[in-house]
Amino acid sequence: MRVGFGLENNKKRIQLNGTPVSRVSEVAKLLPIGIVTPIIHRLIEEGPDNRRRFLNWGVFHVEHSYVSLMRQYSTTLQQRNASLRSGVTGWNVWDSQLIEYGERINQLRTDYYSSWKSVFESLAAMFQGVPIISFRFYKGWSNSLSLEDSLQAQVKTDLSAGFTTTGPHRADIRITVNSLPAKEILSRGQQKIVATLMVLSQLIAQKERTNTNPILLMDDFSAELDRKTNTALLSLIDSCGFQTFLTAIDGATMIEKYSDDVKMFHVEHGAVK
Repeated sequence: MRVGFGLENNKKRIQLNGTPVSRVSEVAKLLPIGIVTPIIHRLIEEGPDNRRRFLNWGVFHVEHSYVSLMRQYSTTLQQRNASLRSGVTGWNVWDSQLIEYGERINQLRTDYYSSWKSVFESLAAMFQGVPIISFRFYKGWSNSLSLEDSLQAQVKTDLSAGFTTTGPHRADIRITVNSLPAKEILSRGQQKIVATLMVLSQLIAQKERTNTNPILLMDDFSAELDRKTNTALLSLIDSCGFQTFLTAIDGATMIEKYSDDVKMFHVEHGAVK
């Protein structure tokens, strides 16, 4: 498989085996890539936007039609919000489509979340030094209501705010330790470990569901972690069997011990050696 990216007249051009494709998702679905960077802790520390993106990545790679469904939902949501802001009656004409797309999105997310969470729990049990983490999937509205009922209950709030305050665009994976927000309990290093385990679990779940081999990219893997934790994490990554690309400033010796099948590249003054 040959993939080409370029710019032509300031527009992105993408080719797959020499054939132009119009959307990045056409390439992305063929090559699942999990990325762990030095700011991966933001998955724990920051708001729900990052966790929704995390969830969307996972669902997309096990159900490729999800991206089309999300586009339809987003377009309908924008139309409804524009109507709410205008103050003109008729904003509710978008509700039936929003409900249809929203409930389908939620079902796909719920199914995926269940399988992903099971993988995470198994993986975390193999890794010492991390407190017991609890996850709760918040779908974006009350579990006791349908999306239709929730939209009706929020009509006054939505009209006042000028946007839709309930729905899958408000979803989150809520992460706690001893019933408290994990970001308030975990150190930066512990946040990185948990977030990394979340990504690894995502790749494992994707591989189990689709029988395709993902790739893991991990930048500056030793940052924020002590040597013992780094060694344990590398051993865990090795056991997953992914094709993995690691970068490190001072961890070359550890990488060499990471697996018998390792290729080393050194970058000095911009040159690869």
